[in-house]
Order: sequence, then structure tokens, then C-alpha cells
Amino acid sequence: MMTDTVFTAGIIGHRDLGGHAVDLFVQSRCHQILSALKIKYPEIRAVSAMSYGADAIFAQCAVSLDIPLESVIPFENFQSDFSGDVSHERYRTLRSRSDTETRLNFSTRSHRAYKKSMQWVVFKSNVVVAVWDGMKKGSTGGTWEAVQLCEKLNKAMIHIDIKRKTIALHFVGRGTGISGKAVTSGHIARVV
Repeated sequence: MMTDTVFTAGIIGHRDLGGHAVDLFVQSRCHQILSALKIKYPEIRAVSAMSYGADAIFAQCAVSLDIPLESVIPFENFQSDFSGDVSHERYRTLRSRSDTETRLNFSTRSHRAYKKSMQWVVFKSNVVVAVWDGMKKGSTGGTWEAVQLCEKLNKAMIHIDIKRKTIALHFVGRGTGISGKAVTSGHIARVV
């Protein structure tokens, strides 16, 4: 049962992470982050817009750690967004494992639907995990736009940099944070 005291960790990130090795790096960092947060916040939930890439990896880590998952479905027939049997099956499995599902009011795929799903994740989350290449450009509804929203809201954000293979903590409202250096599970537990 979810209450107002539940700590929420959300995911924003790229779909194409750069290959299998990067996928494994992201998976290990998401597992590290969620494990640390679960120890500090026994009542925790994960929020994901369920796209392939970063969203699905984060959701899978949450499920594997028995962290309740809230899925955000950007538009009707979202399953058509997944190509290939493995990708489609992973989406269906993760969606079936979600404890809560939020469906946005869009009938078709659009940048606006993706933008609203990313906004939902950012607004709902106490901390946002950003799987991002660090590039300050992108499309409407993309990762860079969601990172900008985190900055604007001074939202705690853990940046998994897929280009540099680092993890850093940014934009913490309490005026603390670790930026530009490796973040350990201990840092996450102390600062977030």
C-alpha cells in the first residue's frame, strides 16, 4: 500500500544507449542506486515511462529488487513503439509487474506525448535518475529537455553519464551535492 511517505525515484534517459556494454553499465548503476535508496527509504517506489533503453533497464532493476513500479503510458497502443519480439516481451512483462499504471491522454505517438510522460516522471519523483550522454541538445520530449526541467525545479538528480561512464549527483535543493566525481552508494544514502 502506497502512502504519502513513499520515496519516489524516477527515470529519464536515452533509448539508444550505445550498445550492450553500455546497457550493462547502466544496469549496474541503476541497481546500485536503487539498492542504496531502498536501504535508506524502505517505502520506495520507482516511476518509469517504460520506453526501451534507460526506462526499461531502470524498471527491470526495480522489479528485481522488489521495489513497487509505477508505469507511465504516454499514448494508446504504446506497445506498437517496441520493435522485435524481445523488446515487446520485455515491455509486456514489465507493464504486467507494475503496481500502478498512469495512462496519459494521448491517442497517438507524438513528441508532446513523450514530453508529458517525462514531465510526469520528474514531477512525481523525489529524485530523478538521468541516463544521459551530457549533450545539451535534443528533441521535444527527450532527455535533455527533462534534464532542463530538473534543473528548473532544482530537483535532486543522479546523472549516469553514458559517454564518460561516470555517475554524479546534481541539483540538490538543500545546496549540497557531488558533481563531477564518482558517486558511491554511501554518497547516495547521505545526500539524497
